[in-house]
Amino acid sequence: MDISGMVVALRGDTDAPPDPAARIIELSELIAVAEASRAAAIAAFDAGGAAGAEGSTTASWLRQHLRLDRTTASAMVHTARALRELPATTDALTTGRISYQHAVAMGAIVRDAPIDVVRATEIDMVVVAERTTPGQLRGYLARIRHAYAPDAVVRDEQDRYARRSLDLTTSFERLDAVSGWLDPEVGTALRIALEAHTGPPSADDHRTHAQRRHDALGDLVQDWLARAGLPDVGGERPQLVLTAGVTTLRGDKGSPAAELERHGPVSGEMARRIACDATVLRAILDGPSQVLDIGRASRIVPSGMRRALVLRDGGCVACGAPAGWCDAHHVVHWIDGGKTKLDNLVLLCRRHHRQLHEGRFTLHPASGGGWETRPPPTRTRHPDDYRLTA
Repeated sequence: MDISGMVVALRGDTDAPPDPAARIIELSELIAVAEASRAAAIAAFDAGGAAGAEGSTTASWLRQHLRLDRTTASAMVHTARALRELPATTDALTTGRISYQHAVAMGAIVRDAPIDVVRATEIDMVVVAERTTPGQLRGYLARIRHAYAPDAVVRDEQDRYARRSLDLTTSFERLDAVSGWLDPEVGTALRIALEAHTGPPSADDHRTHAQRRHDALGDLVQDWLARAGLPDVGGERPQLVLTAGVTTLRGDKGSPAAELERHGPVSGEMARRIACDATVLRAILDGPSQVLDIGRASRIVPSGMRRALVLRDGGCVACGAPAGWCDAHHVVHWIDGGKTKLDNLVLLCRRHHRQLHEGRFTLHPASGGGWETRPPPTRTRHPDDYRLTA
């Protein structure tokens, strides 16, 4: 099929198979043929020095005329040059047995290997490419590459390590965005830690996989902050600082929002949830944040009482999650007069702790001991619920 016939076929102007699945396969094969033809044309263009005659490089010419980014244009030139040395790979691409991404992966191996070594293993590489995805093929090629170019593999590892980064930025919606690149060792360790912490979802767990990973990361961070022996920062151990007045914690209408350090205002309900199992420092203020008195930090749930709570509940009373993943929740909140004693405390994993404070279920003593969850009572909101008091 010539170029014009290929374009007509790609546009669907010919008699296409009635089966969409067959059409997808046909088009994929046509695309592979087209990309092989383009690679051959780029190789001929590059060898002829046409771009140099215009005072440019082949990659720059491609960027200008095809509106490509630098990385894509450079990869296309390198792959075109490599395919001139790989006849079996070119034939597999032209006949649609492998995709262009397979060819890119195989072309990359030419950079570090003597061409006679590559040609000696090319048939095996093509056979693997016909049976695997491009990602799987890259893993196979990485093992081969280490055998003949270990120094190049070390160089690539050093380059990847130099690119490591991690950024946290806060969006207009006041969500923190995480972006960056983890080197393979840190990335693998993080995956293992998150997978170990999430475990299989329970029947009532309707979170997405991404949400479960997020919550697992939150648990890992909270557990780390709760450890003893952490290094001091500014003379104090690292901690999550929340500032809230008594009226805010009580949920009085018209009370000001709580303040979460490095984040800003948060709801009183979030403040109540965080204060359930936290170290509280009493500070009495007067006027514009003038400090009158600062009390000593006190553990709301002492360590000995928490151990007894773990022995009694074993884990989350709502889902059975391990005790290490749980907060100690006051059934009657301490700001409402609830006492810090065993019969007023339950263990809740952080997911169910949040849901309880959000009113998505209620907690009640079970007749045979322990606790049971119930759907929240329904009621119609009164207009006064939304009215702020002076």
